[in-house]
Amino acid sequence: MELNLRQSPPQPARTGRAGVSPKRNTRTARLSTIVNTLLILCLSATPLHADDNPDQVSWLTGFEAHRLVARWIVDGQVTQPLPVIAVENVTAVKITLRDQGYAVGRAEANVLADDAIDGTDAINLAQALERAFNNASGHARARLEHLQQRPDDNAPRRGRAINVDMALRTLHLDLQIAHRLEPVSIRPYDPAGTLFQQWTPGYHLLVAQAAPTESARIWPGTTVAQGTSVDGQLGRMLKQLGRGIGRFDAAQLLGLSLHRARVTHIVPQHRDGGRSELERGHKVYPLGTLSERTVAALRSRLADHLKHRLRVRGNLPMDHYLPAGNRYLTAASPRDTALAALAITRWANASPGRELDQQHALRTALWLGEQALENNTSPRDPETEALILLTLLETDQPGVKLAVRDALILRLENDLDNLAQQHPGRTELTLLNALHHAGQRLAREDLNQAAARHAPDAIERVLENPGLSRLPWAAELLHALNQRPELIRYRNRLDTLVDELQHLQIVEAVNDGPDDLMGAIRLGNRNTSPGELPDWTTAYALRFAAEIARAADVPDTRLDRQVFASLAARYLAHLSMTESGAYYCPYPDGAIGGVRNSLLDQQITLRATAESLLAIVRYEQWLARVRQANPDNN
Repeated sequence: MELNLRQSPPQPARTGRAGVSPKRNTRTARLSTIVNTLLILCLSATPLHADDNPDQVSWLTGFEAHRLVARWIVDGQVTQPLPVIAVENVTAVKITLRDQGYAVGRAEANVLADDAIDGTDAINLAQALERAFNNASGHARARLEHLQQRPDDNAPRRGRAINVDMALRTLHLDLQIAHRLEPVSIRPYDPAGTLFQQWTPGYHLLVAQAAPTESARIWPGTTVAQGTSVDGQLGRMLKQLGRGIGRFDAAQLLGLSLHRARVTHIVPQHRDGGRSELERGHKVYPLGTLSERTVAALRSRLADHLKHRLRVRGNLPMDHYLPAGNRYLTAASPRDTALAALAITRWANASPGRELDQQHALRTALWLGEQALENNTSPRDPETEALILLTLLETDQPGVKLAVRDALILRLENDLDNLAQQHPGRTELTLLNALHHAGQRLAREDLNQAAARHAPDAIERVLENPGLSRLPWAAELLHALNQRPELIRYRNRLDTLVDELQHLQIVEAVNDGPDDLMGAIRLGNRNTSPGELPDWTTAYALRFAAEIARAADVPDTRLDRQVFASLAARYLAHLSMTESGAYYCPYPDGAIGGVRNSLLDQQITLRATAESLLAIVRYEQWLARVRQANPDNN
């Protein structure tokens, strides 16, 4: 779906989506926010942990609890006597035992009066952990024995003879510790988003109680791993309480006793044997640490994922990857495959020593080009052909089949006359970029002139209807034709759209939740559930801002633009799967680096990852230009 900047932002009745206020700041308020953000960037070297709040469980205590249970797993039993892990303000724990990411045993344990330490306000957390571990181990044993007899497509040990006792000792621990419960108030006639002003999905535990012995919980780490939508989580909870049939309706919450709690979530690091504390299923980058090295690591992670996905030759790669089950829903489209090849090519061009990766992308593009030229049955897709041509033109590697390249140029050149009528929008802009690039590369002034002749009307149409996915290609076309007098007048008008995007960027943390949404672009959409989070399309906004900066005559050193881009890159880094965030993945290498649809929707697509890589490559080029202009500040 084409998102449009002209859409109205959410109205006050829909406030609190994921706890974020959608109010539009005035320019003064936004500048104040930017200044405050910069102060955080300058002064914050480490994230704020629970140690700073006496009502929260220390992350060090969480690590101690994780080490204890992990030792029980290796020993195959709870070792006595129990140590004392003194904590306050803990209400429950949840243990999930995972076999290569797959959950084979789960159990919760409430804190009981018997857990209290005499003479103090603290309880011994080890006692609650013991109860949860014993139950989870029993479930895991039964599950592993069951899997030997009846295969399960999602289980790593399906249908295999194993030593269950040995297998139980190799399970990985996913530990959640719920802090003090806080009431959540929902009253009749409250706006639809009232719940999300108090409860942050994926971050808080939500407890709903219909009767003293009848309750249901939404554990954040579990729902993140399952990739369940917010409405799906709430619908399932209500169904457990006998309300509804699994669909969420805010009215069904009335009459329930609702509480939320912070959760300390600890998972293992598989490669180095360490542990990580997660928030909303991933590690949150402190505001002061998105360094050049972090951005470079993100770029490499995105590229490695795309290379992994394009490793199959002679066929389209699979797409819409669900990491929790290690399965794909569909084959990738030729367009998204071509976009991935282009992204790898631009990344390799900006990274010395990547000739083999350039060759890999070139092979993919040539195969796609041959398929497109041989296709006489299904309708043509000029946008895919333009992306293929850009890849062939931008590679410096030998092996480009000139017949394929020239045939694509001829096809696209013949599309020019009917372009605006048959293929308006992103297709038109991508095609003009490809033809202009061909004119530059092959010294064909006729192609340069043709692109320049059609560019003003194409950019004008973008300005009239600025769909987010069109903007990067419009800015790239402007950069390519920057010296044309007839196009210079569009520079300021496109630049103004970056200002509009700045006003749509989330620049404040969720009420009292994590600040992992900072940097995301939120566009109004009437069909969006009030609890859903922003998606990956922030990549379009970052790439657009970077392309506009490239088109400027002098390096764009405006402070507000740099903050905008830095926050957007940080948000994309949160969406990109890391090793610690792959705690629920049977095949982590297939997920790491991929860009998820949102922080709660774990589906990974080629398009999201490719667009993010294109954005990060351009962002780094912008940063390099700024550094060259200000060598004293390096």
